[in-house]
Amino acid sequence: MKIYRATAHDCLRDVARTLGISPLRLCEINRHAPDDILCEGEAIAVLPAAATYIVKSGDDLRGLSRRFHLPLYRLYQQNPALGGREEIYPGQTLTLSLTDQPENAISVVGFSSPGDLGELPRLLPYLTYLVLCGGGIDGEYDCTAETKQAIRQARAASVMPLLGISGSGERDGEAEEREKLTALLSDPKKCEAFAGRLTAALGHGGYGGVYLDFSFLPPEAEEAYTAFVIWLRRRLRSVGAILLVGLCPRSEKSVSLSPGQNYEKIGRAAGGVLLETYDLLSPGEGAAPACPIDRLSDCLEYACARIRPSKIFLGLPFCGSCYTLSVPGNPIHPEPEECRRMIAEHGAKIAFDPLAQVPYAAFSENGLEKILYYEDAESLLEKLILAARHRIAGIGLYPLTSCDPAMLSMLSAVFRIVKAYGC
Repeated sequence: MKIYRATAHDCLRDVARTLGISPLRLCEINRHAPDDILCEGEAIAVLPAAATYIVKSGDDLRGLSRRFHLPLYRLYQQNPALGGREEIYPGQTLTLSLTDQPENAISVVGFSSPGDLGELPRLLPYLTYLVLCGGGIDGEYDCTAETKQAIRQARAASVMPLLGISGSGERDGEAEEREKLTALLSDPKKCEAFAGRLTAALGHGGYGGVYLDFSFLPPEAEEAYTAFVIWLRRRLRSVGAILLVGLCPRSEKSVSLSPGQNYEKIGRAAGGVLLETYDLLSPGEGAAPACPIDRLSDCLEYACARIRPSKIFLGLPFCGSCYTLSVPGNPIHPEPEECRRMIAEHGAKIAFDPLAQVPYAAFSENGLEKILYYEDAESLLEKLILAARHRIAGIGLYPLTSCDPAMLSMLSAVFRIVKAYGC
């Protein structure tokens, strides 16, 4: 596998000819047409096929899976154009293996909100767990018809659906969340009622476990929160469910947004922990990428020194950060498709930040100078290498629908993705 950085006026067909790879293969992975003109500096993921098969009349995907001893999800991973669906046609070329086959295994957690569920078929082949947002601690967690369908799709794809619970409601801020969590943790009756609603939802909905995201815990809540996680994990285990817990990022150089989370204690108490490293910057730091790899590395080293790596999942964000340089304040966070549109629209040249290991582009819009940091296949590859180096359990993808085919293909080329159920 490799990353090709486009030069001025490159088109995908010319790149394919230069690299000696099928143009259709490059298009499939990078979501481009053969004659598309690429932005200068744009990353192109190059994952050559080692073995291919041309579909014949009467073939079906499940039959080919059995014939070539390839799990169906692996066929989907190596052929993004399938979109996770079984429809194939005579003359279609399928990739059966890559020139570089993954050796190390990893688990992958994907986070999806109700409005994103239509894209699940193309995403489920790359997942071990699917977190479906269930609401705050005072919710009833009833499954909608759409959520029930997503749970069925996940299980059919050997992906475990998890009920995602946060400490706050949709409109709660930091103070409100802190107040709600403190009230819950100090009241055994409220804890019991909360656990009862959770276990009922698991039984009725078909979830395999819970993802718990309690942020903004004050220092004085540390002992109560640890005891709560231990107790809740036991309750869930009694009904055959697992518990993953989100942890706010911290390092030797930074403090956590949730000082009531004790890494060592929660690491022992929970079934697994996910480092929510979706924005490692502090307000007022100026224009910078949301998840620079130097800070990501610091956070991961801090966690691995206190929690068994086999319990750690590393959260990887996919939204960009676009700053208006003359206007102080928070950036907007466009998703990858919007980032590419902005770059192409303004004819911006893409560069790669060697320290943060992310691409960026500067341009002018309506007379205002802007700089856009975003994620692409190369920045993801550097983060995957970091995860492999620390031998952690897995990674988390957020938001899940922002992952484009090049990123997902890079993920499945670097790692064998563990499935939650037998395939």
